[in-house]
Amino acid sequence: MEKKLDLILRKLNELDTIKHELQDVNSQMNSRFDTIDMRIANMDVKLKDFKDDLTDIKAGVHRIEENEPNDITALLKRMNKKQDNNDSAIDILNKRLFKVESAVERVTNQ
Repeated sequence: MEKKLDLILRKLNELDTIKHELQDVNSQMNSRFDTIDMRIANMDVKLKDFKDDLTDIKAGVHRIEENEPNDITALLKRMNKKQDNNDSAIDILNKRLFKVESAVERVTNQ
């Protein structure tokens, strides 16, 4: 009978040891899962930031694409106006040169 009681006590001690080991394993697993959950949460935040940045970039590109024809038209108008001004200046210079050449021709013919 005493042997049976000793055997039962040893088995109870073994069970108690196994229980503590299982609690340790459980604690380690929970700690690791908490770490994984925290990393996933950080990744979610970074992914949201990335999505927001991408949305902002797309909106900026869209604005540029919408305004590009207007910008080109404005540049072409400005260039055309400058060309018209240059054409007018060239016409004036041509008239002055013609007057000078005419005067020189008259003087040389006299």
